[in-house]
Amino acid sequence: LNLTVTVLAGDINNDCVINNGEIAGDTNGDGTIGTGEIAGDTNGDGTIDNGETAGDTNGDGTIGTGEVTGDINGNGTIDGNEVEGDANGNGVLDPEEQTTYIQPLNNYLNATIYPNPANNRITVKTNNAIQTIKVLSIDGKLVYQNILPQPSNTTEFKISGWAKGVYYIHITDIQQNTNILKLIKK
Repeated sequence: LNLTVTVLAGDINNDCVINNGEIAGDTNGDGTIGTGEIAGDTNGDGTIDNGETAGDTNGDGTIGTGEVTGDINGNGTIDGNEVEGDANGNGVLDPEEQTTYIQPLNNYLNATIYPNPANNRITVKTNNAIQTIKVLSIDGKLVYQNILPQPSNTTEFKISGWAKGVYYIHITDIQQNTNILKLIKK
């Protein structure tokens, strides 16, 4: 007879589930994450291993409501030496974490361009009055810039003289909200 028992660090009542009042990684069972403990360290070895996520306080393998990736003390916020998006809890965003973590958008401007791809002219439309439009080529060179004297939700401009390729349109509204859209010039 072979018997496998799964033990979760922080599972105070030993039912193999992290319940209310329990924190995954709370190896001493005091209901808090203290020295040498990491929220999300379900095997209790003091490190975040494969299949564990720093901040996963309920130990289910995902970051859900009230949990923050990188929250090693498990208090629901990023503080002290913690780094948001730091899934392995080492205090830095490693290359593999940087590709999976998305920084929350602040001051986002809802905008569209059409037609896209385009040949001759494009229209830029936003939910707020546009103040500035800058267009950069794929290699980062400024191709077009316009500060609108009369801010408007819609503006149109000519692109027929531009080379074929990919361009990035940086749009800023009168409230300094921004967006960057990709344009393909045929």
